[in-house]
Amino acid sequence: MFREKDRALIAGDAFITVKQESPFKVIIQDQELHGPPAYFTTDWQASRESVKNLPR
Repeated sequence: MFREKDRALIAGDAFITVKQESPFKVIIQDQELHGPPAYFTTDWQASRESVKNLPR
């Protein structure tokens, strides 16, 4: 969701900062931008389309 009045993007679970599929990354908490965890994403095409629709 994008609020134009204060230009805030609320991405929910579209983006995460720790790669959940990597136990090493979870342990060290090395923060970098990732998409949703694969084990929670059942429809990758819908996920891709949803992310493409986010405002830039």
